[in-house]
Amino acid sequence: MNKKSEPPHVGSYKLFTNGWNFWLYPAPVSNSTPANVFVTRSWDEAEKNLSAGGKVLFLPRNADLGWWSPPLARVPVFWNALDGTDLGPDAGIVV
Repeated sequence: MNKKSEPPHVGSYKLFTNGWNFWLYPAPVSNSTPANVFVTRSWDEAEKNLSAGGKVLFLPRNADLGWWSPPLARVPVFWNALDGTDLGPDAGIVV
C-alpha cells in the first residue's frame, strides 16, 4: 500500500525532513605540477618567466601583498561575511 500521506504533526506543526545527495569521487589523482608550469612565490621570478612566454602559478605570501590587495581568506566564497550572520570567518570549515 503506497499512499502519500501528510507529514507527521506535533500539535499544529508539521514535521519536515531534508534529504542530501552525497557524491563519492574516485581515488585522488596526482597533484604534481605540470612540467610546463612554473610555480613561485616571487613576483620577480614570475614576471621573468611570463616575459619569456612561460606559464606561471604565482602563490604570494599574505605578508608580500600590499595593503591595496584584496584580503585573502581560507574559507570558501559561500561563507559570505556580508550575509549578516554572527559566524566567524572560519565557521563550518576545517582546514
